[in-house]
Amino acid sequence: MQDPERSYVSGSTRRQRGTSMYFSAKRDFQVTERRAEYLIAGRRLRVATGAAASGAALATVGIFYLRASMHPSGLGGEAETRAMAACVLLIASVTLATLAGYRVAADGTRRAYAQAWTAGIREKDSNAHFCAREFFGRAVDRLGSENNTTRLGGIYALERIAMDSPSDQRAVVEVLSAFIRTRSTDPTLRPAVSGPAVPLRPAVDIHAAVTVLGRLSVLDGVPRADLSGAKLTGPAALHCIQASYGNLSNTDLTGADLSHAHLRRADLTATRLGGTDLTGASLNEANLSYTWLGGANLTRARLGGADLTGASLSGANLTRAWLDGADLTGASLGGANLTRAWLTEADLTRAWLGGANLITAVGLVQDQIDAAYGDGWTRLPPELTRPALWTSAEADEYRPADPHQVVGQWHPEVLAGQDNALSSRDYHHTILPKVVIV
Repeated sequence: MQDPERSYVSGSTRRQRGTSMYFSAKRDFQVTERRAEYLIAGRRLRVATGAAASGAALATVGIFYLRASMHPSGLGGEAETRAMAACVLLIASVTLATLAGYRVAADGTRRAYAQAWTAGIREKDSNAHFCAREFFGRAVDRLGSENNTTRLGGIYALERIAMDSPSDQRAVVEVLSAFIRTRSTDPTLRPAVSGPAVPLRPAVDIHAAVTVLGRLSVLDGVPRADLSGAKLTGPAALHCIQASYGNLSNTDLTGADLSHAHLRRADLTATRLGGTDLTGASLNEANLSYTWLGGANLTRARLGGADLTGASLSGANLTRAWLDGADLTGASLGGANLTRAWLTEADLTRAWLGGANLITAVGLVQDQIDAAYGDGWTRLPPELTRPALWTSAEADEYRPADPHQVVGQWHPEVLAGQDNALSSRDYHHTILPKVVIV
């Protein structure tokens, strides 16, 4: 059965990309087809010329060799035969000269037409680039319109430009990011006097711009978005955003309202989601590795099968959250509220559970606890036994200096260099805070 979220998000993208690829392939096919016609025409011309020359030669030879039977000796037909042969030779010479001239003229015409066709294609491509630049300028102008529909048209026009012209994608990302930052902090979006008489209307243009950024193709050297400083709450909230299978990695969404967002299988690697409202969000099988989720509200969020490797969930509210099958290897859950959270088959290897509330967690078994690290403040279900390491002095070796500043893998074995998995993730050290062990 097809996933409705995937069909909603990726269906439109596939159709747009398919249309672009169709026109590109159609143009290439037309050029190839025209070149094939030139080759076939040239071959036909050479065959016709050869056949005419062969026919003329055979006719001349036949007349000379058959004149004895046509005019037997003694009948005085020698002169008539020679005259006929001379006429045939003259006709053959004229025919060959005509065909040779026709071939030369046809070849010249064919080459000239081929050059004109190639020049036309190049001019068309040049005009297409000029039109793309013109189209880009008009799309940007639409973003400054006071009409909401006009702004939406500009946003989707920029998306089409980024799809048709990958070289312009960086400019499109920068323009849309600036639009979101400026529009979300616009004072007119949040009037000073609010109430029933002044209802707050959701900013659908911001919603659309973030959605477009999330579903653009991933290109080397092109960042996803720069949303630092954006205020994605209230009328600019991303409530119920459809961004499944999207890519918002390395994006700053701190404090954003993503309640009930559809982010199934989305790439949120190293995204800053501190204090974000993800109540009821769908994050099944999403990539949240090395993501900052400190203090986030994940009440009833669906995180089944999600990759939370090295993520920071310190102080997060995971009440009734679904974490079945999630990978929490090396994650920091210090002080997190996991009341009635589902942890069936979740991987808690080397996860930090200091001060976390797991007393009513569902599906938690002893093997998961033995693979994790905690302290004397970790609240466990009564049927589970607290590992001796958690209450010993050695537990301090695994305790983060500040659980709210831990992002990523903090285990001392990794930091000692025994596991160099993080060495290839330069963004982890440049964008997110580094890990400090006491």
